[in-house]
Amino acid sequence: MFHLEESWSSLKMAVFAKRSAYEFLTISKSCKSTLCIDDRHVWKPPPPNVTTLNCDASVFVNRDLAGFDCILRNSDGTFLKACFERIQPAGIFCCEMFAIWRGLVLAWECDVKDVICQTDNLEVFIFLHNTADLKCGGE
Repeated sequence: MFHLEESWSSLKMAVFAKRSAYEFLTISKSCKSTLCIDDRHVWKPPPPNVTTLNCDASVFVNRDLAGFDCILRNSDGTFLKACFERIQPAGIFCCEMFAIWRGLVLAWECDVKDVICQTDNLEVFIFLHNTADLKCGGE
């Protein structure tokens, strides 16, 4: 699925992350996914039986580096699973979208159904929060 040598345009990553988010929301039986920005920058546990997905990406243009990390924690704050990876440098929007997409894949692999996805990128939050934009395949 991931080919580091393959070139990923910003549009390709954004569409892929957006489509995956839509599929995750559609397929999960009792999905109550929301995106949250914590105003106090302090992690808060999710409600009972809900998992929090924290995603973040970084781009260092002057060093031609980019990467992301994701962590899943349950409502007790217990660590479930995490991942991190160096990715092809692109704009921060695309890297953040890729991080969220990869985090949703991680949640899917853990059979997590109810997810609160937290991001620190307001542009990504607004983009994903607008459910009218969640279309895939030219629908």
